[in-house]
Amino acid sequence: MKGTRAASIPAVHALHLVRLLEEDFAVSAAAVLEPLRLDAEALAEPGRRLSVGELERLVVRAHALCGDPALAVRFGMRMQISAHGYLGFAAMTAATIGDALRLAVRFAPTLTDALQLSLVEGEHQAALCVTEQAELGEAREGIVIALLVGIWRIGLMLTDGPLPGAAELAMPRPGWWVESILGDGEIRFDAPAHRLVFDRALLHRPIRLADPMAARLARQQCEQQLAMLGTAHDVVGQARNLLLDPRGGIASLPSIARALHLSTRTLKRRLAEAGCSYRSLVDDVRRERALVLLAEPGLDLTTIAMRLGYSDATNFSRAFRRWTGAPPSRYRRG
Repeated sequence: MKGTRAASIPAVHALHLVRLLEEDFAVSAAAVLEPLRLDAEALAEPGRRLSVGELERLVVRAHALCGDPALAVRFGMRMQISAHGYLGFAAMTAATIGDALRLAVRFAPTLTDALQLSLVEGEHQAALCVTEQAELGEAREGIVIALLVGIWRIGLMLTDGPLPGAAELAMPRPGWWVESILGDGEIRFDAPAHRLVFDRALLHRPIRLADPMAARLARQQCEQQLAMLGTAHDVVGQARNLLLDPRGGIASLPSIARALHLSTRTLKRRLAEAGCSYRSLVDDVRRERALVLLAEPGLDLTTIAMRLGYSDATNFSRAFRRWTGAPPSRYRRG
């Protein structure tokens, strides 16, 4: 699902990339930025943002100047939670990993509308999913790899002990990739979706710097930032959260509209303003949920189909093949 809006990201991430090039490759900020008509001082201004097109040109130039095809991994390993502003502070002071991830999902629109996060929980497995909301062009590989590596790295810094799991990317394995590049970290390519997959029990792991008062204050700031963006941004996340009916199946568009105190027509319009539709949200949520449920050995295809709102396993299998190019039975064996 990719919208038509001009997506953007905080410019501070571009500034951190420039600093990495200076420190690791002795490439000056001027050499990186001047041909792109960007300025390091301007990138550091609070609230400054870069369009995805500007970011794409910056990433291409960074690769050309440093010559390191694994620059995205290097950048992800250096990612600091402080780069994410109030959201980073809220996650850093949350009680558990699960609380931090739910904050990230809720308030990700305050950082970027180019990517969307969602957390899917099964009985034994959980996944943090990343959906592209904009065409990322030549920067796609670098942005997605850096984000997933960065989130994993931040999780290690916030907690005690290892974080077993894997990253999955819906893109071919790059020619430069070697298995040892992340040490103990594992990345799988040619997957149906961009995800961090891990044991659901990790959601309950405490965060070392947990501080209820600080977390509450940071969340209030995030709420204010989200409100300033307008309802067109927030409504997508709220609709996604309401799609999976707790009694099983998928909630209807009118029922979601009632829960959000909107008319059905207004909800459709606001989803369109955010670059999506009810149908595309349903497809995204079903696909993400299906990938987690298929990892649960105790669930047969009929049960999974019913939990996703399908009338039978045949209809579910047909949809899964459309999403991934393979039937669910083959994906489960893999």
